[in-house]
Amino acid sequence: MTNGTGSVVMATSGRFAGAATASAWRSVQSRTLTKKRAAMNSRRPAPFLLALALAFAAAPMAAAAGEAITDCVDLGNDQEIVRAAGGQQFFLRNGSDHYRVAFQQSCSSITTTSRIDISTEGQANRLCADDTRVQTNRDTCRVASVETISAEEFTKRKKRSRR
Repeated sequence: MTNGTGSVVMATSGRFAGAATASAWRSVQSRTLTKKRAAMNSRRPAPFLLALALAFAAAPMAAAAGEAITDCVDLGNDQEIVRAAGGQQFFLRNGSDHYRVAFQQSCSSITTTSRIDISTEGQANRLCADDTRVQTNRDTCRVASVETISAEEFTKRKKRSRR
C-alpha cells in the first residue's frame, strides 16, 4: 500500500497492525484535504483585499491622514474647532473629516475669540491650502497650510486642549 508520496507502507502484525494502517490513511487524507483547501483559497480573493477594494470604491478620494490638501474644501454646518496653545494652528472637524490648519504667522487671537470665520478669496466657509483667511473678533490671520489628520488625532488634541 502507498501513502500518496510514492513510499511503501508495510502493514505490521500484532496489536499495532490496525494503528499503522489507520495512521497511514490519516496522513494521506490530511495531505489531500490540505491541497484542496490551498487550491480553493487561491481561487478566492482574501477577505482583506475585498474589503480594501470596497473601501476605495465607496469612499471619495480624500487625502490620507498627514497629507496636505490640494483641493478646496467647502465647509458644512457640522464643524468643531480645537484651538492649540500659542496660536500657530488649530484643528478643525468638518463632518467626518479632520484637518490641522497652520497659520503663516502667529494668530494669538484664535485662542480667545468667540467667533471664527473661514473664507477663501471672499467665499465664506471655504478652506483651501492657498489664500485662506481666518477672521476672529480682533484679527485676520492667513493660513499657511492645511493637512488632513485622523479622527483619533483630533480627539487626542481635543482632550489635550481641555487641560
